[in-house]
Amino acid sequence: MNKTLVVFGLMMALLFVPFSSGMLWQSTETHTLFSTGSWNKLNIQMKNPKIATGLDSWAVWNSNSIYVIHGGAHWINSSDIEKVWVGGKYVGISHSNGTTEILSLSSSTSIKVPVKNVQRMILTDFGAVIFNSTISVMDIQSGKVYDFSGFSFMSADIVHHEFIFSKGNVLFGYKGDKEMWNISIDSKIKNAYGFKEGYYVLAEKMLYFMNNEYKLEAKYKTNAEELVMLNNNPTLLNEITDDEGEKQWIFNVLSKENRSIEEKEQYMTYISPQKLVSLGPFVSFYDRKSIHIISENYHIHANNTFYDVEFSSNTIVAMNSTGVYYLTSEEIKNTLKYIGDDFDMDWIPDSKDPDADNDGMPNWWEEKYGLNPLNPADRNMDPDHDGLTNYQEYLNGTNPLKWDTDGDGLSDGYEVAHGMNPLVPNNAVKYNIQLVNYTIIAFFAIFAIMGLKKEEK
Repeated sequence: MNKTLVVFGLMMALLFVPFSSGMLWQSTETHTLFSTGSWNKLNIQMKNPKIATGLDSWAVWNSNSIYVIHGGAHWINSSDIEKVWVGGKYVGISHSNGTTEILSLSSSTSIKVPVKNVQRMILTDFGAVIFNSTISVMDIQSGKVYDFSGFSFMSADIVHHEFIFSKGNVLFGYKGDKEMWNISIDSKIKNAYGFKEGYYVLAEKMLYFMNNEYKLEAKYKTNAEELVMLNNNPTLLNEITDDEGEKQWIFNVLSKENRSIEEKEQYMTYISPQKLVSLGPFVSFYDRKSIHIISENYHIHANNTFYDVEFSSNTIVAMNSTGVYYLTSEEIKNTLKYIGDDFDMDWIPDSKDPDADNDGMPNWWEEKYGLNPLNPADRNMDPDHDGLTNYQEYLNGTNPLKWDTDGDGLSDGYEVAHGMNPLVPNNAVKYNIQLVNYTIIAFFAIFAIMGLKKEEK
């Protein structure tokens, strides 16, 4: 019993002595940043140029001429040009009088499009999808147009030479001359892509794999927002919100071999991909400020000075006040230059990032107090147990390793919560608290000594 009193007295005395503790942290995968080589400048004279991109081709154009790159350069002279679309060996031209034509680069022939006020066109070597107030498909060879009103366009499948549409929970494939297939699934369809092994279909809360005989072989639960192609691999783009309330976008590559989603997280970014495409072996996106290119192994910050950016299947085409520039996927692969690791995925290398883990506390401050500048979790830790997190300590200018920075006997958290200045000692309170602390410590120390004397008897 007396031993218990001794232990109790010592524990209570120590309770009033300020203390601090160490900090735990977890390592997180770091992403690697690369820069590309110099962009190619297009050396042509054209007033008020605009750019257009499509399948394996791109163009620079104005109201009376078009310069197309597809297996070489092609000049097209016309008049009253209002919009231009390119894709494969074809160029679509909309004129200010509302008429539209499709030109063949290989034969220089022109086919009139019997659809008025065309707003958008997707061109391939096997046909065109035409958008105005509705959706139509045109067989370029015959000139026939088929109405797809009420359908949603999903993708141009260059592997199976077909266009993929959906209507609610039904998926359709159009191969020309009304040759179509369709299949129903359990929920509303968001997107679908075809590739050599079959098709991936993204729907509400579910991803489906369909073979080339249009049979559903597998399905998986997912909250993915979008389906894209990365290095010819179907890739899911998913938006999440982290613990700090910030949005992140995660790319997960699908395994075509076992028809499943790989567990490995391929890439994560805090940047909203507003214009998202596949660029050869990369996924590229533009956030209205910068161009970003990612692969399974590296991430590239391409440029941040362009005000208009478009992507073909193998080229980025961009404009700024000095002209038109382009960069091919082959050039990207062959000119990559390592510029550093990027822990917080803000496209700033850690060596130049004042806050490498993006936790609101600058690197110098974290290093000063022994925190880890590559651990965002330490933002919410409280190693000195004063009621303030490390982030709050930084904002208030207090020491995250001292329970009472100004030494007045009041914890930093208490002073902040009660509108006091935790950096200026409150002497009256300090002396009163010290007197109370010493009295309590003395009381329990005497209590422990009395227990020891009784034990001796």
